[in-house]
Amino acid sequence: MKHLNYIVSMYKSNLFYIYHYTRGQNY
Repeated sequence: MKHLNYIVSMYKSNLFYIYHYTRGQNY
């Protein structure tokens, strides 16, 4: 389960990065 938790945290951080990146592009 620890490995799965790590993947989820990486996935969330990637979504956060993509969200800010797209916001920067739109701005």
